[in-house]
Amino acid sequence: MLQATAELSLCFRWCVLGPPRLSTIVSPFHPLMFASRLFSRRWLRVFCCVVAFYICFWFVTHFVGVGSVYHTVKAGMPITPQFAYTDVQRRVRGSTFDPIYFCQAVAYGPFLVRADYGWQSGPLSGDGGSDFYLWFFGYTSRIWKLDHWMI
Repeated sequence: MLQATAELSLCFRWCVLGPPRLSTIVSPFHPLMFASRLFSRRWLRVFCCVVAFYICFWFVTHFVGVGSVYHTVKAGMPITPQFAYTDVQRRVRGSTFDPIYFCQAVAYGPFLVRADYGWQSGPLSGDGGSDFYLWFFGYTSRIWKLDHWMI
């Protein structure tokens, strides 16, 4: 009887004064009560840890994995010491007859590295392309060939 009277007075108060403030709601089944459980401190802590690990793995890939992929790609090119290849930053504009090569690696995400590479040893001999590599703490594997060109 007492509970029915309390519910009736709460209903009367709602109709006369408008909806109650959130601090006066005591029902555990109110929809806003579940929202606070969704964004609890534990959930926020877990989310922040996942983001921190993601960023840390990306930095490790950038500082260690990029160099590893660079050396792997460079070792796969037919650059021999007898021709004295020159390392250039990017594709050379104009015509050059000196043997050149370029290799650039960039971390696109944690454990994902893109490598752009190419070499040219004369007017009609050269090769190059762009590949995605999976780098995982020393293990390097090509997972996708984006582009390939050949002279």
